Amino acid sequence: MKLWAYTWMRLEEYLGRDDRVVVPLGSTEQHACLSLGTDAILCEKGAIEAARPEGVPVLPVSIAEAGHASWVENFSAARIEGVAIPVEAGPLVSPDALQTASPARVRELRRDGSGWAGAR
Repeated sequence: MKLWAYTWMRLEEYLGRDDRVVVPLGSTEQHACLSLGTDAILCEKGAIEAARPEGVPVLPVSIAEAGHASWVENFSAARIEGVAIPVEAGPLVSPDALQTASPARVRELRRDGSGWAGAR
């Protein structure tokens, strides 16, 4: 259960009998047509589901540095209402070109910063 569902008295009572809490770690980063909070949203949902059977409180998501994983585009919770997901594939860019390019050149090579040509 989210921490926000507790009063301080209920949390104090819980912590008197169990010292476990879940601290979800997410990140805020670009995901083309998905929410900037995609990683935090998915992290929170997973933490709540994992903690539910034991009745362990879930703290608010803490932001941590993380890498990008393209599989998150498959989760509807990360999508923004009214923003379409482009269907065309982004350009293939060699890792060598990305490693030696300036940040501006990387964005130009990948077209939007994540590899989706049609993202806006």
